[in-house]
Amino acid sequence: MTRKPFEGKRDKYRIGIMAILLAGSCSLTYYFHAVSNTGTVFTHFFYIPIILASLWWGRKGIFVALFLAAFLILSHIFLRVGALTANDYLRAVMFIIVALIFAILSERIASKELETELAYAELNQIFNTTSDGMRVVDKEFNVLRTNETFSSLSGVDQEEARGKKCYEVFRNPLCHTSGCPLTRILRGEEHVRCDVEKERKDGAIVPCILTAVPFRGPDGELLGIVEDFKDITERKEAEKALSESETKYRTIFETTGTATIIIEQDTIISTANAEFEKLSGYSKKEIEGKKSWTEFIVQDDLDRMTDYHQLRRVDPDAAPRTYEFEFIDRQRMIKDILGPFAMIPGTSQSVASFLDISERKRGEEALQKSEKQLRFLSSQLLTAQEAERKRIAQELHDDIGQILSAIKFGVEDTLTLMSNGRSSASAKALEGLIPLVQNGIEEVRRICMDLRPSILDDLGILATISWFCREFHTIYSGIEIETQISVQEDEVPGVLKTAIYRVLQEACNNIAKHSKADHVRLSLTKTDNTLDLTVEDNGSGFDLQAALSPDGARTGLGLASMKERTELAGGSFSIESTAGAGTTVRASWLCSETSSIW
Repeated sequence: MTRKPFEGKRDKYRIGIMAILLAGSCSLTYYFHAVSNTGTVFTHFFYIPIILASLWWGRKGIFVALFLAAFLILSHIFLRVGALTANDYLRAVMFIIVALIFAILSERIASKELETELAYAELNQIFNTTSDGMRVVDKEFNVLRTNETFSSLSGVDQEEARGKKCYEVFRNPLCHTSGCPLTRILRGEEHVRCDVEKERKDGAIVPCILTAVPFRGPDGELLGIVEDFKDITERKEAEKALSESETKYRTIFETTGTATIIIEQDTIISTANAEFEKLSGYSKKEIEGKKSWTEFIVQDDLDRMTDYHQLRRVDPDAAPRTYEFEFIDRQRMIKDILGPFAMIPGTSQSVASFLDISERKRGEEALQKSEKQLRFLSSQLLTAQEAERKRIAQELHDDIGQILSAIKFGVEDTLTLMSNGRSSASAKALEGLIPLVQNGIEEVRRICMDLRPSILDDLGILATISWFCREFHTIYSGIEIETQISVQEDEVPGVLKTAIYRVLQEACNNIAKHSKADHVRLSLTKTDNTLDLTVEDNGSGFDLQAALSPDGARTGLGLASMKERTELAGGSFSIESTAGAGTTVRASWLCSETSSIW
């Protein structure tokens, strides 16, 4: 161990002092024995070098006591001042005993001082090398000392901080309040711990965990407090980042638009979003940590999905990620679900999304049904077109063809008569052809009216309805038609006129062919912006489902065509019919949403 310079000087001073004291002791003994010629020596002075030597050098100091004891005895012998007495020997022994006692006490004191110095050094090293900032504050709020970490945290060096008020160095909102750690400990608290935001010398804010305990003296009296400041800046930043991450992923989880849950290994649902609440009919409180996903699956799919659940936790790639199944909600309604499933990396949890495809399934079924109906309708339309062509050809052949043939023969006979000079006979023959020509014109007009009445383009839908009702009653005199028209011509959009006429025409033709009715009620009304056409009869009625099915053959063709015409014009079509109670056909259009018929 290297000796410090001042320790070397101190030892020299001690040796010098000891030499002087020993010389004085020897001189005093010589004076009494040789000069005064007396055997009594004033030995109280001897205890000074004996005690000092024992205190300074411990047991080595006993040599000073031995020297003085020997000098006292030998001086009696060599200077022959008198016989040695028991008192002289007792004094010599007392020198040694006192030296021994003080040497032992000195060594113990030195040992305790060394222990104290070591403890102080250890505590001082811990105080200065701890990763937390520390400071000691007295009861008057004065900073007694700080460590290096505190200087780094606060931006105030140790010498600058010493002696200042604690609220002037590394202050925080608790200063000058009842929450001040020193104030709380002065009130009797033994331990104070709280999160605080401290202000550095440069104005920067440092989040810390502050721990304060009483600082007591040797007798237990309260001297102040010891404060520990743990810098939690990184923890706060990590917590902030974690909170932002959790908020971000929670937002994604809640706003994904798809019912989503997190499933534990034991099949319990630990987390569910708002969309799953809507899908299942249960609240989060009823679901999270309480319900198993298996409770929402129909039995036919449960075994398969349970196997996937277990297999996914053995090998995430072994189980299918997406598949369809049926879902049971709180009302025991069954829904078609498309569900992607996946494991959360590093955990035994899995995440599942439930996409309700019930509407899509119904749409697909409706589309398939519509496709079948469309194919059936297309085939029937082709058949109807051929039948209509055949009817028109037949009428042209039977009516127009015969009339034209008769005219042809009449013209030929007239030409023959004229060539023979019989003018009057040829004139009469031409006059006979006029009725035939007139009949031909009427037949052409009738055929044209059947194909598309010109009155619809010339006079409008209201006049066309009146004409159609008269013609219908003329042909089917046993059926009375009651009309209720409460719209003006300009209130009916042009694109709807043809649709209204064709629906009315088809409805009345069906009544005449199938209903056995004797009364028909026809109404065309407008309410707000809605135009309604209703054709109601008191006939025998029919099975609507059977008529609209592909197996209904030609029976449902007229109904399908009416529906198609109405919907193509932007409207809605409905039929109500009960066997024995008549039929009601309704077609409605929003006048602002009408479209052209293709």
